Amino acid sequence: MIPPHHLIEPAEIVLLLGFRLHAGNPQQLLAQSDRYLYERRQHEPDLPHTGPIFKDPPKTSARELLEQVGLRGQVYGQAQMTERNANYLTNLGGASADDLLSLIITAHQQVLTQCGIDLALNIDLLGEWPHPNVTSAS
Repeated sequence: MIPPHHLIEPAEIVLLLGFRLHAGNPQQLLAQSDRYLYERRQHEPDLPHTGPIFKDPPKTSARELLEQVGLRGQVYGQAQMTERNANYLTNLGGASADDLLSLIITAHQQVLTQCGIDLALNIDLLGEWPHPNVTSAS
């Protein structure tokens, strides 16, 4: 599935958008909706988790890059890059902010070193962080 922001290349601001809707068979629409939800659940973790940590770079996904460098399931302290999607983090019980940040920094550095891609954060880090190389999404 292509991420929505990859559908407009180069990235542009949409000022006007029109839709043409057609009546459909309710059972077919429900089946299509069920397929979409099933597909989505295949990539999202079963446990409570963050949203995507990194933004998808052009022509690939952060998940694919993180998994390519071997970070699926990576654990630091009580934080884990989930098994289903390495671009999501979960708290295994008692994870500290430092545990989460350590995983984020490790992931960023490994993708940069091994793939040459500088992943941008998709989250805002609030408060004071002791690592000077960490910047929030905004």
